[in-house]
Amino acid sequence: HYWNYKIPPKEQDKSWGESIYTDFSEFRQEALKISVEIHDSGLAEKLCANFSGLDSKRFSDGDWYKFTKGGITKEKAISAVCKACNVPVSETIAFGDDYSDIGMLKLCGIGVAMGNAIQEVKDIADDVTLSNEEDGAAVYMEKELLRDLYEQTKNLLKLKIEKLFINEYSGHDYWHCLRVCKMAENIAKTEKCDEYIVMIASLLHDADDPKLFQTTDFKNARRIMSDCRITEVVINKVIDVISTVSFKRTKITVPKSIEGKIVQDADRLDAMGAIGIARTFSYGGNHNRAIHIPDCQSDTDRNEVEYRKNDGTTINHFYEKLLLLKDRMNTDYARNIAQKRDNYMREFLKEFYDEWNGQ
Repeated sequence: HYWNYKIPPKEQDKSWGESIYTDFSEFRQEALKISVEIHDSGLAEKLCANFSGLDSKRFSDGDWYKFTKGGITKEKAISAVCKACNVPVSETIAFGDDYSDIGMLKLCGIGVAMGNAIQEVKDIADDVTLSNEEDGAAVYMEKELLRDLYEQTKNLLKLKIEKLFINEYSGHDYWHCLRVCKMAENIAKTEKCDEYIVMIASLLHDADDPKLFQTTDFKNARRIMSDCRITEVVINKVIDVISTVSFKRTKITVPKSIEGKIVQDADRLDAMGAIGIARTFSYGGNHNRAIHIPDCQSDTDRNEVEYRKNDGTTINHFYEKLLLLKDRMNTDYARNIAQKRDNYMREFLKEFYDEWNGQ
């Protein structure tokens, strides 16, 4: 940048970097763009008319005008690049915030206005993202352009886990994984997190459950992710999440990452409410457990190994796990749902005991 403003650019705006301050008396270089501050709009129009071979655009902030060689526009540049790369213009996305961006946004397949854009730009845009200061373009691309990858990976994973849980009817099945995934996605929308990691981890959180599989080092989860061509970096992040979501009896485990906390909440919510009750009796019947034995007391002091081997009743399971979950949620979204589902289970138990006693 070359500059002849009253105040040297480094004193006015550090963002101009290594701009050169000059009075232009001996300036001989070809200029690609000239920006001029003109406070008199009539004078600006007269100047534009005198330079008929140039294109001029007024900036939205202040009395600045930009002059460029005639016919040199952003939309023409995009068209030339698309032609050279053999890419249809309809498959491009453009981001803009000022008058000079309007033609470009109209041309491209998707025109996105920045959050700080002038109203004229927002009016013609297909969508609006966050401002420049909030990295709006990057946020939009991460969310929208990666959506196809997200859905493709999700569909592949669903096919893999459906096959993995083909003969599972104890409540830790394919449908449980789908419900956990849906709940995790809902929670993720309320938290600042990596939704891609949340989705994968929620679908695979039971792929190596010791109650179902005799695997080590999350062999099933790693194999499935590898088959779906998920990168090693993502695989490691997912393993870190699913290794911390399991319910531990005497040890309260809280995942370090927000993704882990979200998946843990979603998994625990599926063990509560009407679904939780149904799964509990399904698991009990699958493992030949009695529904209820009045003299068989629940035991909340067993360690994890003893808990896995526990042959107590299904009703005891409510006190040993399900009724403890409400106070172990990590997110506000999950806490609100957990309260409702906890109330439902307590009402169920009250009705169960009344009916057990002939009332």
